[in-house]
Amino acid sequence: MVWEQVVNGGLVERCGYQPRDVMILGFGQGAMVALQLAALKPEMEFGGIIAIGGRLPSLASGAGGKAKTPVLVLGGSRSTQVTRSAVDVLKARFGEVEYVKWVKAGDSMPANREEMVPIMQFFARRLKSRAGVPEGAVELG
Repeated sequence: MVWEQVVNGGLVERCGYQPRDVMILGFGQGAMVALQLAALKPEMEFGGIIAIGGRLPSLASGAGGKAKTPVLVLGGSRSTQVTRSAVDVLKARFGEVEYVKWVKAGDSMPANREEMVPIMQFFARRLKSRAGVPEGAVELG
């Protein structure tokens, strides 16, 4: 439903965005939905998934092969969701996975600059430059 109504039906077909232009940030269950969506479409490269305190659902379905969409997953030092085994599952299902373990114990939204910097760096690497780019310049990466 998320793919059909929101991403494909709304953003791609109605608004004209390409999947590479779509980045999804999710917290907890929202992170699980975002990861599942990208796992279901491994041949499609979305702009990226930022998963805070969420993992790929254990019964996640999806086509074979690693998903092209890059993933940033963040969790607290004593996270019950973002465990080493959960990160290993993500690395098996996605071609590019970056894991950040926060100093704080639990999973929660970023509360300070230190926790926000990895998210901002991920955005900076994944967002396409549109303004102020000289003619003929090419985006790398």
